[in-house]
Amino acid sequence: MRSLTDTSPLKNRLEVEVTNLWANRIVGDARLPKEKRVTTISQRLPIQGPHESGLLGPVQLRLTGARTR
Repeated sequence: MRSLTDTSPLKNRLEVEVTNLWANRIVGDARLPKEKRVTTISQRLPIQGPHESGLLGPVQLRLTGARTR
């Protein structure tokens, strides 16, 4: 297996989008002053957190097809 540091200096680009759980947003906002909150909810919910979210564990990139130049 090759690491990303073993790649050739071509114009490679890797984009990864990571999303947080909505429950974490609510928990985080509840800890902020009202004027800085992003979310508003009308009920008090017993949501605890933060919960693990996003990119968890090791990630592997696998070659799915070979291209010739």
